[in-house]
Amino acid sequence: MRTCRGRLEEHNRIADEYGLQRIRPGEEVEEFVQSQRLVFVADSPFLEFTALEDYRYVTPYAHALLTMLAYDYYHEFGKPLKVTSLLRTREYQFTLVRRRISDADCRTEVRCSTHLTGATFDISKRAMSPKAQAWMRNILFHLWQEGKIDPIEERAAFHIMVLPEH
Repeated sequence: MRTCRGRLEEHNRIADEYGLQRIRPGEEVEEFVQSQRLVFVADSPFLEFTALEDYRYVTPYAHALLTMLAYDYYHEFGKPLKVTSLLRTREYQFTLVRRRISDADCRTEVRCSTHLTGATFDISKRAMSPKAQAWMRNILFHLWQEGKIDPIEERAAFHIMVLPEH
C-alpha cells in the first residue's frame, strides 16, 4: 500500500476514470441521497464515529465495503472500527484545510479530496494495535489487488477510495 505523498492527483485521476461525481458548490447532500448516489452510515456496534453526523454518507458500494470491513474487524479484535471521515462538501474541505487537517485545497480539481465523491472514507490507525494495523494492511492489500479499492496509508489513518464495479 502506498503512502499519501504525491497521491492526491493520482487519486483524482482514478476518480475521474471511474466517473465518480464530486459534490459541487451549492449542491446539497440531500439531492445525492434522494437520487440514491449516497446512503447514510447508521450507528452500529461494529463502527465508532468521529465523523460528524451531517457527513456520515457514502456511495452504496462504499457502504457495503465499510460494513464488511467493520464486521470482520469486530469479529477479529472485538472492537468497533473507528471511522474519522466519510463524505465531505467543499465547504467542509475548506474548513479542514484552514485547520491544517488536510492539504487538499481544491484550487484545481486534482487538488480536491476524493471524499467529495462519497466513495472515500478514513479509518483511524490510532485506535488500532500494531497487530490490528498489520491485519488491516493485509485486507486492504488484497482488496486493492482485486481492483475493489485504491487505499492510501496516511500517518493517522487508512484513506480508502472504493471503486465502483464496471
